[in-house]
Amino acid sequence: MAPKKYIAFWLMHDLIIRIYWVILSPVYFIIKKQLMTEIIFLVEDAVEGGFTAKALGESIFTEADTLDELRRNIREAVECHFDPEQMPKVIRLHMVKDEVITI
Repeated sequence: MAPKKYIAFWLMHDLIIRIYWVILSPVYFIIKKQLMTEIIFLVEDAVEGGFTAKALGESIFTEADTLDELRRNIREAVECHFDPEQMPKVIRLHMVKDEVITI
């Protein structure tokens, strides 16, 4: 027979898990849904020419030869990645340019 302190521990553990799933879990998903109003892409010059774009916090990557084509590709990739109800309202492009100055 298990000691009383272990039984009390498991009862408390079970209670905490139930509280999380019943109360806190739905709140987390509601907050996450409300916070997803925009997605940020890191846009860089590609080594072989053109541009690459990586989404921060999501598994989205695309590339193109021109900035206009890249914008279309990003919009299409976001539309394919998210369900309509989870779609971010704004796509923000963070343009990064790596410059080297010699002395």
